[in-house]
Amino acid sequence: MRKDELLDAIAARINRYTTTGDTRPILEEAAVREAEELLALVGDPARDTEVCYLVGGLYWCRWGETANGEPTPDFERTIDLMIHVHRDRPEQVPEMLAEMFDRSGHTTNALRAGAASNEGDRLWAEYQQTGDRATLDQALTFLREAAHMPGVDPERRLHNAMGLALALHHALQLDGDRDVADELIAWLEDLLDNDPSAPADFRGLLVSALTLRFAATRDLDDLDDAVTAGSDLYAVTEEPLLRGTVCTATGLWLQYNGDHRQAPEVAELALACLASIPADYQERMVLVDSVVDGLRSAVAATPKSAELMRDLATVLETKYQHTGEFAALDEAQALRRRAAGV
Repeated sequence: MRKDELLDAIAARINRYTTTGDTRPILEEAAVREAEELLALVGDPARDTEVCYLVGGLYWCRWGETANGEPTPDFERTIDLMIHVHRDRPEQVPEMLAEMFDRSGHTTNALRAGAASNEGDRLWAEYQQTGDRATLDQALTFLREAAHMPGVDPERRLHNAMGLALALHHALQLDGDRDVADELIAWLEDLLDNDPSAPADFRGLLVSALTLRFAATRDLDDLDDAVTAGSDLYAVTEEPLLRGTVCTATGLWLQYNGDHRQAPEVAELALACLASIPADYQERMVLVDSVVDGLRSAVAATPKSAELMRDLATVLETKYQHTGEFAALDEAQALRRRAAGV
């Protein structure tokens, strides 16, 4: 039988039962065969609320007539199907079931967020395989819905928040879009304000997003915020990838910010981050060069700062140790002589 024929047949059985009280249409074996055949045609009942409502209704009627309130396979089948109806059409779910779902944490909002998150995760994984930008945009639609849905348990809320943050950050890296940057930064700042104990990865994404927005706008306030967030991040994690984002932020701040009074403090954070990153970390020399560029600019802007000269010399010596570049060593030695003479 076709899907429409099965839908009509099951609906007719339920209608005969509810209008006449005759239990035969819902209890005979043919009713179950039709219901299971329809579910097999659909494949994924979670995507077809109409089928869930109709077949779940059949099993609900069967349970009401045969189980005396005890859990039975008919009841379990009802639960498996009606939970999807509770997600999309909660007003159609029998009151007893709706209350049971809500008490167990399966509220309509939680279910909707879960469905959106699952679809967003699926599309995000597909995008990572294909690189199709349209798929990324579709994933973002679902991930936004999941992340902003109220009434979700804390563990799932963090999962949804991370899914959205990662996808937005990737989109920002691709395009440098100011609107995406604004959305991501506002989302992360709000999340961290409301949950300071959130995993350090969120703060790392915030530091990175602020530096990416600076690259697009040259707004020095973003660098100030990135260094502030980076200082907080340094205090709570030793993960090289996350501390690397702090190195990048401090290097950019030293290169572009003209506030010479804060330069020694920012340089101290930069050197501390670099010193904590393992020598075999793949991106370490990229981070070293970023801090070198920043400190060169800071030294040029404050030629009488012996402290900054020594800091730059330290990073150049680190570069020499890992690359063997004598030019870096020569520059470091010259800086130390200049610092001694200031």
